[in-house]
Amino acid sequence: MLIKLHSDTNKQLNSSLNNRPTQILIQITATIRNLVTNEHARSIILKDHIIKSLFLLLKSYSLFNKYEELVLNISRIFSKLSLYTDFQILLENSTSSIVTLTKLLLAHYNNNPLVVRICFILGNLSCDKTSTIPDIIFDYIPDLVQLLELLVRKTINKKIKSNDNQIEDNNKQENYEINLKEKEEEDVLIKLIRLIANMALNSKVGPIIAEIPEIKCLVDLFKIKNIHDNEELILNIIGAIANISYYNESNNEILDQRIIIAKLLLPLMFYDNVEAVIEASRVFGNITQFQDVCDFAKISKASEMFVILLDHSNRDVVYNICGVLINLINYQYHCDVYLQNEGVEKHLEILELCINMSDFDLACLICKIFYNLCLTDNNWAQKISNSDDILIQLYNLLEVSQEYQYSIPFLNDTTIKDDDAFDKKVIDDNENNHETIDLFQSSHTTEDFLHYMDISTKLMNKLILYIEYAESQQNLLMDYSNPEPDYEVDTIQKMTENFDEATEEDEILYK
Repeated sequence: MLIKLHSDTNKQLNSSLNNRPTQILIQITATIRNLVTNEHARSIILKDHIIKSLFLLLKSYSLFNKYEELVLNISRIFSKLSLYTDFQILLENSTSSIVTLTKLLLAHYNNNPLVVRICFILGNLSCDKTSTIPDIIFDYIPDLVQLLELLVRKTINKKIKSNDNQIEDNNKQENYEINLKEKEEEDVLIKLIRLIANMALNSKVGPIIAEIPEIKCLVDLFKIKNIHDNEELILNIIGAIANISYYNESNNEILDQRIIIAKLLLPLMFYDNVEAVIEASRVFGNITQFQDVCDFAKISKASEMFVILLDHSNRDVVYNICGVLINLINYQYHCDVYLQNEGVEKHLEILELCINMSDFDLACLICKIFYNLCLTDNNWAQKISNSDDILIQLYNLLEVSQEYQYSIPFLNDTTIKDDDAFDKKVIDDNENNHETIDLFQSSHTTEDFLHYMDISTKLMNKLILYIEYAESQQNLLMDYSNPEPDYEVDTIQKMTENFDEATEEDEILYK
């Protein structure tokens, strides 16, 4: 029926909008839109070639503004369907359909309702790293970024104009319409930024996006928006910056703005919405690979804040902060801050929880921090209280964890469990229920454990040197009253030289 009406209407493309076939199509598509949330109706819609017919309609009418209501109805249908896996699979296998949506988006970029829905559709289809959507619309990526820059400049200019005209307006109706329009425009930015952020997950597309000069508009938009008034927009901006800054390319336009980004992110590290903290810490994990950002962390006292955040109840925050500390620990100043704020003790406690819960991904990061600490500061153990006990406790913990290889089922099981089975409900940070805090989510993968085995073995070899040195110091003190001085001094000197030599040969580990 859709195809028949499509054929009839095609013969009347130059007729008025009120022609009967078009009006019937508008009513039919409106009905389909309301039906897609019903599981039974949705299964029929997906299997009965209706989607194909809708795309035929979309191609025919997308260039004609007078059929806007029909095109919008179809986009609403696809927008709702894009939340379901069956439709996502169907669309990913239809290159022409994805290209049609992209062309429609770019051709009608002034139509906010349409742009919002198409960006929402493509964003849902591309939220997984394995998505083929970025590859399908690869040639249109620069156009999407340039569209974003155009919309951001429009927003910035409006902001400047409104600041210049701070005149009180008592026309409530006019103010309402202005606010509604601004909300609509912000929604467009949110959906488009989310789409670009998801595209950047693709290892082929991400570096391309990073090198497009217009992508810097994300930072410009970040500067003029307040998270308290524009929370969803800011969260999407930070998420996009996190994804793009991951690519350490020489021409990465986002990384060129890293100091500005660091200054903008710092106030968000203790924000109430945990998603903001997660995304901001992800960005810091990327940009602290650069010395100037580490210098900024020193000047701004940010390293103290990062160590404090190790007490956060959210596992993702703790994980990302560990990534930041891996980079900062390469500098003596940050080592001292880490030690002074009981970073070793905090990490030892977290490491024990990780091992007990088989979270070897996070445990591996903690081992890298300890390892880099050994390389940066040979005397770190002497700067903490109860150092001998902590060294032995850490070594024993690593030793016991390595014995897990003989008892952990997944090492002998080719079937990897779905990660979703281990997801836990996130509880509010304000709740003091320490027994149910979502600090860790198990990551039962062979790859994680084997990587952990490699890093923890290297760390254990380092710790042995510290433990042997501590024991030799104790023996020296015990035998001081009845010494063979030359022998004892030579022994300690030789051991210390070996320690320094081993340190120089090793390389800093990165996240």
